[in-house]
Amino acid sequence: MRATFCCFLGALLLSGCTQDGGGTPRQDAGAGGGARSSRVDDDPTAADAFEVSVAAGARGHWLAAWIHAFVRPEDGIGCSYSQSNDDGTNWDPSESYHGPLPYCGDPVVASDRRGHAYRVATSFELGFSTAFQRWLPVRSTIMLSRSANDGLSWGPWQTAVAPNPPGAELPMGLNDKPWLAVDGDLVILAWTVLERFGYGDLTVTVSQDGGLSFGPPTLLGKGIGVCLAIDGAGRVHLAAGNDLSRKIQYTSSANLGASWAPMVEVGDSGTGHINNTYPLVVSCGVAASGSVHLAWIGDVTGRGADDVWVVTSLDGGTTWGSQVRVNDDLRPATRGYAGIGTDSAGNVHVAWMDWRDGKPLAFRATSRDRGATFGANLRIDDVNASRAEGDYNSLAISVDDKIGYGWSDDRNPSTKVDIYFGLTGMQ
Repeated sequence: MRATFCCFLGALLLSGCTQDGGGTPRQDAGAGGGARSSRVDDDPTAADAFEVSVAAGARGHWLAAWIHAFVRPEDGIGCSYSQSNDDGTNWDPSESYHGPLPYCGDPVVASDRRGHAYRVATSFELGFSTAFQRWLPVRSTIMLSRSANDGLSWGPWQTAVAPNPPGAELPMGLNDKPWLAVDGDLVILAWTVLERFGYGDLTVTVSQDGGLSFGPPTLLGKGIGVCLAIDGAGRVHLAAGNDLSRKIQYTSSANLGASWAPMVEVGDSGTGHINNTYPLVVSCGVAASGSVHLAWIGDVTGRGADDVWVVTSLDGGTTWGSQVRVNDDLRPATRGYAGIGTDSAGNVHVAWMDWRDGKPLAFRATSRDRGATFGANLRIDDVNASRAEGDYNSLAISVDDKIGYGWSDDRNPSTKVDIYFGLTGMQ
């Protein structure tokens, strides 16, 4: 099991990387006859793009952020951003960011649908690990910028989390995989301070002034792969995995992050997360009714296959039901990158990547009974791809109930792994 930053190094040391080009955004049709999807990044080179976060703003407006490798390994890793004003059909030229340190990773976008948008990224530098005999991220800071017009323009980058002193051995002390929940000037930021690969101190901090300043960090326990959501009543929901206990953990705050309830275990993650190649990442969704839904990937049954799991609380996180398998194909296939969200009617939507047919395909499924059962799995896109990269993808749902999912695949042989976005309505 590897921590999120290992994706940075995989691209840095193995595949090389690329500077964002100024290419024209374009569409790609699914080669196998599936739904159309749009390509988000515009790099014309063979560099890899992966780990995409998407957010739905005002009607028809979408935001995306992802990691972008550079062609030359010595140029490192960057973060890229783009926006679409036509429901993801076309995307603006990519904007690249490194931060104050040489490398950038784990970019995330968030929006409150009233025009307030935020983006964060981890900026880091490398150090040599004697234990692993290779270069690893060491000193790291989390940066944030804000938009008051739904991502059309952005304010300056601010330091949200200052670098930690490195631990006795890398990657101890690294700030890894930040995530956001936002509402106007309220920004809840959670991340993990690593002790080793894939594990560390689950930490949260709060800004009441749109990210200009943050309060002292609060330690919630041990965890990785954190997600956040704010419900209609202002309660903040947080979940993460624990790669030692193999449990899904949950907590909430009724006072905008000033204090948090004790962490509780609400599900099993099992022994496999994409065949033990990628870390456990949890996705959060909340409905207007107050129900809370968590999604993740794991071999819970021990059958040697990854499944997509959802667990639901119908009372705002007080009590939890049994976890439910979402994928309807039980062949021993790799699955990963699950995202979850709810529409205005309370229906629960999950999207993920699925290798059931031997190639990475984007699927989704819907629950019309508040997460108790899920319907048939539907392809978002059907393409001739062989590879998908990263630790996570992202799902978001717009104010008019359109379901957007961002992912990476290598369908284009000249540009290799790129970012794609598929948009579907309720079915």
